[in-house]
Order: sequence, then structure tokens, then C-alpha cells
Amino acid sequence: MRSILFFYLRYRNTTDLSSIEQESQNLQKKYGERIAEVKGPVVVSGETIPLSSMEDLVKIADELGKPIFHQLAVMPEAGQLYYVLDGTTRYQYSIGGKE
Repeated sequence: MRSILFFYLRYRNTTDLSSIEQESQNLQKKYGERIAEVKGPVVVSGETIPLSSMEDLVKIADELGKPIFHQLAVMPEAGQLYYVLDGTTRYQYSIGGKE
């Protein structure tokens, strides 16, 4: 009985999350020390380079010596953005939403 209660308490919040929120939570667990949270929308007047994985973004951040920024979705259907800024270029990995 005790183990059932433990699993319920541990995983109860994750079952109510959308797939976007779950992936974001997993990325936070894995890369949390490297991610800086952004308070509002950031406009970059340059090129945006979409990436296919967070691992690719981490490689670029390492190579450039730059932090990874996380921008929460303004609207739930918009998804979430993870990006690295290098001058006017934004290297971006997004989960959910549209590119």
C-alpha cells in the first residue's frame, strides 16, 4: 500500500500535463543548469535557424559559449522556445506550436 501511495504522489502531476509541458519538464530536468528563463517575448531582427533537437542546440551553445534561453508560450497553442542568441542570429529549438 505504501509503494502505491508513493508512486501516486510522485507521478500525479505529470499525468495532468500536456505533451508540450511534459517535454519541457524533461528538458528542464536534463539541462536546467544551462537554461535561463525569459520573462517576455524577444524580438531578433535577423536570421532564425530552426534545429531538430535540443542536443543540437546544446552543441551550438557549447561551441559559442552562450546560454540557452527558454521562452514560455504566450498562448498555449504557440509552443515553447529554446534558443541561443549569437549577434542577430537565433538558433532555435521549439516544442509544440508552429515553426
